[in-house]
Amino acid sequence: MAKFISMLQNERRLRALTGLDFATFMALLPTFTDAMEHYLKHYTLDGYVRESDRAITYANSPLPSPEDRFLFILIYLKQNPIQEAHGQLFGMTQSNVSKWVTLLLTILERALANQRVVPARTTAAFVAQLQADATPIDPAAPPFFCHDGTERPVARPKDDEEQEVYYSGKKKDHTIKNVVIVDATGAIRFLSATYAGRVHDKHIADESHYQLPKGSVLAQDSGFQGFALPGVTILQPKKKPPKGTLTDEEKADNRWISHIRILVEHSIGGIKVYRIVHDVIRHYTSEIRDQVMEICCGLYNFRLRRQMIANSIDEP
Repeated sequence: MAKFISMLQNERRLRALTGLDFATFMALLPTFTDAMEHYLKHYTLDGYVRESDRAITYANSPLPSPEDRFLFILIYLKQNPIQEAHGQLFGMTQSNVSKWVTLLLTILERALANQRVVPARTTAAFVAQLQADATPIDPAAPPFFCHDGTERPVARPKDDEEQEVYYSGKKKDHTIKNVVIVDATGAIRFLSATYAGRVHDKHIADESHYQLPKGSVLAQDSGFQGFALPGVTILQPKKKPPKGTLTDEEKADNRWISHIRILVEHSIGGIKVYRIVHDVIRHYTSEIRDQVMEICCGLYNFRLRRQMIANSIDEP
């Protein structure tokens, strides 16, 4: 049976299994533990309102400690195992795995929210975030953002109409899609609602109604052709005209825009180290499909924030 204490003997294995190194794991663990304790004060493990005074951890519990519970849900997100296999790893039945996964996803989501690393999901929350860390705009270095769509594969729906809705012509597969906005540090600042793969990136951006500070710069690819925000400078590669060619200057501009847009690609790659948002997700409820993407964005932001703090300490 896999337990946290055995993972401590090999930090490389811990990172491979969870996506977090030991220091980052331990930095997030207290917040996760507090969120778990707060939940158990009011609810049982099955989600019912608690009537007894306190939660009791039984001696034969498959996840007796906060470390084990944190390890359980991180491995589930990182490896995307079938629940039978995950149950074998932690000594529990598939039905128990399902119950613990549902609970611990909620706990982890709350813990990341308490750390303020979860991306905004609404326009109001996004604007509030930007206002909270707003600084006077320097004309020489205006606030920079980049947005892009990212797709995740899903199992092929059985219903013919759903197959058509979820089929992505770009990926040649059945997918779901989100649009993310990153800032100049690469942090995920906004995550759109989850849409079926057929929906176009620009349509998602239009429906999200997000706003950026006036004077900002927003980089985007050709999938957002025609998208604009008031008072925001848009950087977008120029398409080759029909039966024409681009000038050398236009080609150089396109290369430059592609170079700065790589920031959002790296951020999406950082999210997708978690296989549950990289491989086919086995959950069919739209709420969990959306929830795991938000959680993985939060985990990426938490890792990035710690890396930035470490880099600032190392600087002379």
